[in-house]
Amino acid sequence: MDRQASLRKRFHRQGNREKSG
Repeated sequence: MDRQASLRKRFHRQGNREKSG
């Protein structure tokens, strides 16, 4: 798994709004 994939999974749990914001 790539490092980005790991972060994506974590962000997905919290929400995509934080990734965009």
